[in-house]
Amino acid sequence: MKDRTYPTEIGGLEIISVVDLTIGYDSTNPPNYTPFLPISSGHMIQFRAKSRNDGTSIVLTIRTSGTEPKIKYYVEGSGREEGEVSGLLVRVIEELGQVWMEDEKNGLVNKDQVVT
Repeated sequence: MKDRTYPTEIGGLEIISVVDLTIGYDSTNPPNYTPFLPISSGHMIQFRAKSRNDGTSIVLTIRTSGTEPKIKYYVEGSGREEGEVSGLLVRVIEELGQVWMEDEKNGLVNKDQVVT
């Protein structure tokens, strides 16, 4: 197994898989851990996370922009209650910025939070 360190949870959910195309790693495909899909390498990581209690889950994809100095993210969720999933997605996005990316320390700005 490749010796990689990735976060183990986000928004109170357990991360159950990681696909890191930057280095060609898929945690769900032992023993060589290469990604299943024949996708060209790029700066992209995808996390799948799931609640230990109710099956609520998310998919979080983080990638760099090919044309601009940006980090982009895409997050989707599923669960029984729309309101709970919406709240979870807000928590995931906040944790992604504040904890994972350390947005303040690194001078990162969420375009949705820019005041013009």
